[in-house]
Amino acid sequence: MAKIQANFRLEESLLQALKDKATKCNIPVTDLVTELLQRGLELDIHIGSQSIDQKAVEENVYQNLSGRIANEINELESRIAERIANDIADSNSELEQRISGLISQRIANEINELESRIAERIAQQENNFNTKEKQSIESELQNNIPSYDPPTEKDESLTDVTNKSFEEGRRIGLIDRFKRSPLQGKYLVIRLNLSNKAILSNKKNDLSPDNFYVWSQEKDIDGIGWISINVHGRSIGYAPHDDTSLEKLLSLYVWIEANVKATSTFIEPLLNYGSGQS
Repeated sequence: MAKIQANFRLEESLLQALKDKATKCNIPVTDLVTELLQRGLELDIHIGSQSIDQKAVEENVYQNLSGRIANEINELESRIAERIANDIADSNSELEQRISGLISQRIANEINELESRIAERIAQQENNFNTKEKQSIESELQNNIPSYDPPTEKDESLTDVTNKSFEEGRRIGLIDRFKRSPLQGKYLVIRLNLSNKAILSNKKNDLSPDNFYVWSQEKDIDGIGWISINVHGRSIGYAPHDDTSLEKLLSLYVWIEANVKATSTFIEPLLNYGSGQS
């Protein structure tokens, strides 16, 4: 069908709406107007030979078009608002995850740094303590050994008495030292060849002191009988029984120097041992 050019006067807003709709539908404005007019005419043509109410048609087309444009604008605005809300939610979630990760990493770094400082400080204190305590122990052991003059050949009986007195002094001094600085339970477990410390604790609690002495003497690698040293009702370690010979005490001391990591970890002054456990 041939097309004839015609001019119509439209409101600027309506014309812009037609252009936007045509762009969205990807068709020329003329084709869009033609389709809309045909639909409007079909709806408002009077039956019979009566003439068409052109003004009513135009009004109807305008209203229908305005309604559709308004609906599509509302739908578009709704989609845009929904999209913006989703983007904001995604951004917030991602931001929270990043913040949480940064906080966790910072806390972990601070904990590692603190642990490193504490370990370094403890190592320095242990080193200083071990050096001073070892010197104190060596000095005290020397002081506990009574000096004596060797007997002359003219008095063998006096020599024998002097030697016995000297050995007894050393023995008593070592026993006293062990009582004031008892051996920790974890090392006695090794000497008694026990599988775990619980066995030692159970025997100490279940047996009388005399029976514990007999039991430990049978288990000890050198046949030493042991007693529990208590302070304020709590055991802080173990010491050889008073009847232990000097030979066994010296053997014990050699064993301690060979098996205990630092001598001061078990031979430390009783006043500084308040927090230890057997």
